[in-house]
Amino acid sequence: MLATLAGCGDPGGPGGPGAVARADPASGADAVQVAAGTVLPIGQIATVCDLAPAALGTAIGTVAGFTLYDTAPQTIVPRTHYITGLADGCARQFSAALALLGDLPTHELIRYQPTNADLPWTATDLAYEAVKNDFCGVAQGQPCGARIDRLARQLAFITVYETFGTNPAWNEILLHGGDVLAMSFKSS
Repeated sequence: MLATLAGCGDPGGPGGPGAVARADPASGADAVQVAAGTVLPIGQIATVCDLAPAALGTAIGTVAGFTLYDTAPQTIVPRTHYITGLADGCARQFSAALALLGDLPTHELIRYQPTNADLPWTATDLAYEAVKNDFCGVAQGQPCGARIDRLARQLAFITVYETFGTNPAWNEILLHGGDVLAMSFKSS
């Protein structure tokens, strides 16, 4: 974890093979910067700097250097969650009743199932496809293949649910190379 989340400098995020140039940070899904303690509506994500590490809550898990925190894991009502491990040193926050941190092999297993072939491609899906196509050299809709373990060290998904239980709709966040690449609304 970062020793401090104060200030939102830009130390230059990770790059290398598979790095995708992020859209203008002023127009990305997490472009809005909010003060610590701001409550966001479901379906929005924002940047929060100058956040005391103690305010993050309980660490739920870490994937590819991104850590998901829950401010009240003992409840099932919507509440603030934080993500750390981003290149600018600031946390990202969103509201959810349930948030799941997922890895790349699980995403591919679900997304490329034949029964999901007719699902519409969201901004998150397309952002992942761009990263995967560049890094793995495979076509859209095809699994990464032999390089999946290397790509998985750079990439994570967070699934955001409004309620605890059955959810016909959810949001999905794609994290890669120290950035929030995309956030999309999905439904079954």
